[in-house]
Amino acid sequence: GTVGAAVEACLHGRKAIAISFPYKEYRVWERNPDLVRDAIRDSIQITQQLWEHWDDAQNAKGTLFYNVNVPLWSRNANKDGGGDDDNTTRTNARLDGDG
Repeated sequence: GTVGAAVEACLHGRKAIAISFPYKEYRVWERNPDLVRDAIRDSIQITQQLWEHWDDAQNAKGTLFYNVNVPLWSRNANKDGGGDDDNTTRTNARLDGDG
């Protein structure tokens, strides 16, 4: 899926960012469209930051891609007993074995 496409792009020397929107409850996006709006806004901001600070000199083409997960649950979920402490998980993977 998403990460596979990013790996494929990376192997072909392209910058790649995989973005996923995990959710805890099926169709939560229908009951609370604000969650989707917020997740999209967050993913755009994260993508812009990654893209603008991508260091091509430090990372040879085909060696780095990012996997970003922006959960579809409330930032305030912990206050009412649900959710995780870390609402946005950002990970990266290096294909050259150095990361």
